[in-house]
Amino acid sequence: MNGIPHLRMVVMLSVIASALLAADRFLARTETQELAGEAEAAYRQGRSLAKEHRYASAVESFRKAHSLRRENPAYERELGGALAAVGKTMDAEPLIMEALDRRPTEGVANLAAARLMVQEGRNREAASFFHRAIYGTWNGANGNQRTATRFELIELFAEQKQHQEMLAELISLEAETGNDVAVRKRLARLLLVAGAPARAVTVYQQLADVDSQDGEALMGLGEAELGSGQYHAARNAFVRAAMHTRGAAIQARLQLLDTVTSLDPTPRRLTSTEKYRRSLRILELTRADLDQLAQANPPNDSGEIQTLLRRAEEIGAGHAPAHVSNEIAEQVLSVAEQLWAARIRWFGSATRQDEEALRLILERIAA
Repeated sequence: MNGIPHLRMVVMLSVIASALLAADRFLARTETQELAGEAEAAYRQGRSLAKEHRYASAVESFRKAHSLRRENPAYERELGGALAAVGKTMDAEPLIMEALDRRPTEGVANLAAARLMVQEGRNREAASFFHRAIYGTWNGANGNQRTATRFELIELFAEQKQHQEMLAELISLEAETGNDVAVRKRLARLLLVAGAPARAVTVYQQLADVDSQDGEALMGLGEAELGSGQYHAARNAFVRAAMHTRGAAIQARLQLLDTVTSLDPTPRRLTSTEKYRRSLRILELTRADLDQLAQANPPNDSGEIQTLLRRAEEIGAGHAPAHVSNEIAEQVLSVAEQLWAARIRWFGSATRQDEEALRLILERIAA
């Protein structure tokens, strides 16, 4: 009979132990859920702060999320990205690369790595990571994310004035943009920056065909036509834009067109005498522009510039030939092109507003 109480005691102790174990597991699970919820809340706060470009504050939120749930790759990746954004690249790199090692094809991780490379000035490596991000895997609807990533790469190329690389990406993007008006406007604007005005004309014309009252698209069309040397078409586009958009910018472009068309030596119906007169005017403007730059910022070796300036002065001061021909006008324009090439070589391609008409003319002549 003594065995029965002992058995009951064993059973009771087992029940109590099981209850305590279950309670421990419940409390542990509850604590884990609470920590997970706290980590997720910190992560969402970090995302919100990052969208507002408040990266210093975002770092603290992501750091909290990561400390609570170190096994979560998203927390690790976002912390690395935020650290890179505030310039702490040495702290960011191991986090981002660890996340990338676990998921080498993940779009978000590759994008974080690309941005880190940009922060460190490693632009060639950044471009490689951008491409991996573009063609990587993304959760959910990924079209917008891929497009945004490609635009980010294009803007990087624009900053570096890598126009050929820009154009290659823009051509790829052009086939993927669909009918998104905002995206296509951005695409067209960047085509102009990349030096492809004819392609920009096509995109802007499509936008204007869809909405004939879109002043922004018409203004862009005017700029693209102007860059292509199609001055009549540019004027028409700017006039149409003026019907739907107010502002001094359109009037300034129309005035620029007046100057450009009065200088343009390329129209077929232009007489040889008028072409020669315009060529001399272009030569004088180019000479004066180069002379002004050389006086304001004398180069170390100005021999080439001084030789070109003297030659231009001699042509301008000489008597007009008895018989003006197209060939003589072309010779004058050739000297103007040499002056402009020297101006770019010595002083760079950036131009002031008062040089724009001259730039457009000389670019058209050289085309």
